[in-house]
Amino acid sequence: MLTKSAKIELLENQAEYNRNLQQATSKNQAEVFKIKSLAPQTYPQIGQISADDSTIVGKEGWFFISSGTNKLTEYHTGIRRLPLAKINQWSELLAQRIQWHHAQKIKYQHIFIPSKIAVYPEYYPHPLEIKGDRPIIQLQKKCHQPFVYPLELFSQYKNQYQLYEKQDSHWSFWGCYLAYQLLCQKFQITPNSRLLNFPIETIQGKGDLGVKFGLTETTLKKRVALASQVVYDNQVINYVHQGSVRILKNSRIPHGKMIIFGDSFCAPGTPDYSAKKRLVARLSSLFAETLNEVHFVWTPWVDYDYIEREKPDFVLTEMAERFLVRVPDDHDHLPLEEFVAKKLMEFALTLKGTLNATSASRFA
Repeated sequence: MLTKSAKIELLENQAEYNRNLQQATSKNQAEVFKIKSLAPQTYPQIGQISADDSTIVGKEGWFFISSGTNKLTEYHTGIRRLPLAKINQWSELLAQRIQWHHAQKIKYQHIFIPSKIAVYPEYYPHPLEIKGDRPIIQLQKKCHQPFVYPLELFSQYKNQYQLYEKQDSHWSFWGCYLAYQLLCQKFQITPNSRLLNFPIETIQGKGDLGVKFGLTETTLKKRVALASQVVYDNQVINYVHQGSVRILKNSRIPHGKMIIFGDSFCAPGTPDYSAKKRLVARLSSLFAETLNEVHFVWTPWVDYDYIEREKPDFVLTEMAERFLVRVPDDHDHLPLEEFVAKKLMEFALTLKGTLNATSASRFA
């Protein structure tokens, strides 16, 4: 649970937040009315699934990841269960990580990010009948190692703050900040509460779910004057996700170094060296405003050689809840540098094949 002081900090911006939320809601309602008036057949209906089967339209402007390759709804309702063998694999993996980091005198935490459907099931297009425990609940009951899963905390604040973007699969600044505060408590790090004092602004953009239907959304963002800077970027995110490495430095804070192994909930955002263009609603960005140095490595597994070389004070591993059905292997993988080279080669071959196919079609 959060401390009393942290709760007060969250409440301090309530009036400003409510004003901006109402403004954003009004803009979105006007945009929906405009589309429905001019071309009603183009606006997606509740329950409609995108052409690529990745997204489903929920109620009141909410969008969710559809079944797709992750069979999300089947796992969420408990129709698909996590085999005991995988639960044991997670227990062994977390135990190995905890023991190794303890031996190195490094503070370690693992967090699973709740799926949007778990936080806001009431906006899913139809009620989902729960048949049994979904995988994360199975882990909570049967995994004998500690991990962070902030669903209970999110449930306390979900109506007070919009914790996830309506047209995106990711959380908002406020969802990210809650998870960040909880992790700070676990790591015994003092959170940077100044982040809450920056103004809120309304921004129109495209979410990764709404874009499947050609929609844009007005959302609330924190206009944070970031003190940290990107000092290294291997540029892999320009081509693929996994293997991306970014290092952020904050000269205003003298101590504290963290390595984060995770996915898009941690990635600091756009491939740009300008601090102002980084996504603030990502764990890497928030910890970079709290510590002297943060390394983000986009992999589900831990690279122990990288940790030994960098000697951090803290290591965080993060995974979106929907991916936990695939247990990472911290030992049976290529070294990070070789993994990155392999990913770039695969991308180059895919791009070459696409260009060849395009050229062939032009002359067919």
